[in-house]
Amino acid sequence: MKRRYIFDEDYTLLIPDWTKTDQYFIDKFGEKAKTVMDNIGPVLRKYERKFRRYDYKDLATYLRNATELPVTPEDMRIWDELVAVIDDTVDPHAKEVLEYLKSKGDSIAVLTNWFGESQKERLMRAGLYDYIDAFYSGDIITKPHKEAYWMAAGGVDPLLCYVVGDDTETDYIAPKAVGMNAILVDRKDVHHKTLVKVRSLDEIKNRR
Repeated sequence: MKRRYIFDEDYTLLIPDWTKTDQYFIDKFGEKAKTVMDNIGPVLRKYERKFRRYDYKDLATYLRNATELPVTPEDMRIWDELVAVIDDTVDPHAKEVLEYLKSKGDSIAVLTNWFGESQKERLMRAGLYDYIDAFYSGDIITKPHKEAYWMAAGGVDPLLCYVVGDDTETDYIAPKAVGMNAILVDRKDVHHKTLVKVRSLDEIKNRR
């Protein structure tokens, strides 16, 4: 039967280099910003659980309280613009896997927790966007809220949906909680062996 594969973007299809975005905050706020940006991942995860969507104003307010950096909504807009032009490394098997799944008649969606236009731009530059049937971003609704997965399913039976990503909470536990399948991308093989996981995206073909 035809399946729906729902891919995460960062650290799944694309491996980002955040140097440009980090440098913006360091240039503006000094060395304290380096410590903040080095640890920004867990801060954003907490934002995503508290808020249902990414918004410049809400994000700025949250980060001011969480990090004590005096950021503004304009800083968030600039951050988002810089994300669109960061240097990404495309996973070496991404195109191959997407082509294979399309050849099987499967549909492909991307579900990513950031502002949509910048994330789309990165996928376009990577040459991946044309393989994608549907794109959903954090300025609509964020993972791990269950509605994000229902939306990304696009009306496909959850039992035929496969979420693929690197985060154990948003790409594995949360989608399984709504009845979907999940495949964890665990390149360093650090997660428990009982999880359904792959070390390389090309292994997904063997699970089709």
